[in-house]
Amino acid sequence: MVSIAQFFTVGTQVHPTSKTNNKLVTSGFFALTRNPMYLGLIVFSLGVAIWFGRPLMYLAPLLVFAIANWVFIPFEEAKMRRQFGDAFDAYTGRVRRWL
Repeated sequence: MVSIAQFFTVGTQVHPTSKTNNKLVTSGFFALTRNPMYLGLIVFSLGVAIWFGRPLMYLAPLLVFAIANWVFIPFEEAKMRRQFGDAFDAYTGRVRRWL
């Protein structure tokens, strides 16, 4: 939720294909990881798996990671690279994809 609030604070959108998504957010949690929302979802799904204690539920965080890492993030990063150019390349040079 904090990461989403950062987008609205700087006046841009969370949705990667939004026409009004015009600012590269690099502060707050985005200074620590390029994907704080996906990371939060993975940690949350791991917490749910631990809470319920069902072995099969441990697949959820792995599945979230796999889909985010190999489907959503490449699409979003390609779009940001086209839109923000050198600024995005500098950001990816400073901040890792995960941690």
